[in-house]
Amino acid sequence: MSSSPNTTPSVRVVETVAEREQTSPLTLSPPLAEFVDPDALDALFETTSGTVTFDAWGHRITVAADGTVTAADVDPAESPRLTLYD
Repeated sequence: MSSSPNTTPSVRVVETVAEREQTSPLTLSPPLAEFVDPDALDALFETTSGTVTFDAWGHRITVAADGTVTAADVDPAESPRLTLYD
């Protein structure tokens, strides 16, 4: 799935995970807001460089200021993570 350059980080997160899961972004449950505040995530990259990493839907998701979003499987035994790197 190819996002436009104007797509917000929160939308890119949902699209990336849905693509990995081979499902529609509308079917991901629970919503992104259960893991991270989508508005805060979007606002963060309006003025900040670096990356944010958090766990959601069984994936470790990394969002970079350049618009890159990656998702990797997470071992269920690991503790959930939220990390901000500058």
